[in-house]
Amino acid sequence: TGLGCTLNAASFSVSAGGIASANGEGYAGSSGPGAGAVSGTQGATHGGRGGGNTLPAYGSASAPVTLGSGGVSSPYFYGGGAVKINCPGGTVSVDGTLVANGVAASRGSAGGSIWIVCQTLAGGPSGVLQAKGGEGTLTLRGAGGGGRIALEYAVSTFAGGSSVAGGAAQVAGAVPGEPGSIIPGN
Repeated sequence: TGLGCTLNAASFSVSAGGIASANGEGYAGSSGPGAGAVSGTQGATHGGRGGGNTLPAYGSASAPVTLGSGGVSSPYFYGGGAVKINCPGGTVSVDGTLVANGVAASRGSAGGSIWIVCQTLAGGPSGVLQAKGGEGTLTLRGAGGGGRIALEYAVSTFAGGSSVAGGAAQVAGAVPGEPGSIIPGN
């Protein structure tokens, strides 16, 4: 955890039913630029603010490589990792799941980053791209903010879904996180 990953390839695919995951591969609990405080009630921030968190969003919306900040719980939970898929002359096909989500916690962790650079972005309706914030699991505590997704392509036939939603409140009285950012192709 803590570094992120860049994959340089001629092409890249996630098959239907397959998962490429950077969930929980970001900053450790209570660390990172938008961390939730151990003694506070706020969820962690990244592309969107964590529930109750006043720290600003951080990282680039158009070239995201930053990790999600860590939430707070026992044990502490990690934010989403950062993944760059770099296939500038090729095809990236996502029929399965490519994720960099934050982890649910009493104060949720923030979503991470997904950055795809390709000639063609493909994938059917089963394809999923996510950098969501972790859910908040205690009353009066915040869920994690959403992460960042940037898609750079010349042609897209991608029919799947993408989400940088803030973490949901799992219990009554928890504060949901704010959504992050999605930048579609050129």
